[in-house]
Amino acid sequence: MNEVLQTNVFFVITSIAVVVFTVLLCVALYQVIKILMSARRVMDRIESGTEAIAAEAGKIHAHITNGGFLKNIIKSIFGMRGGASKARRSRKGHVAETEDEV
Repeated sequence: MNEVLQTNVFFVITSIAVVVFTVLLCVALYQVIKILMSARRVMDRIESGTEAIAAEAGKIHAHITNGGFLKNIIKSIFGMRGGASKARRSRKGHVAETEDEV
């Protein structure tokens, strides 16, 4: 084969390979862009969800600190009435009326 013909065949094959590689690269970049856009939408949803959760937590905190219904439930569950102390039974069966008698 002639050297010029070999050079022309080489350049034709190389140019076809470059075109195929460029097309494949464009397809890959298109897929990456789609994935990034989807990730952005997911992040926006997560961000709006966390904002909603933070707002609800703030409302719950305000409700508890302002003497709301939950505060009364928690007090009754844990027995934090703050009233008079209960009578205690001594070892001999005597019921003490105050804490000094115990």
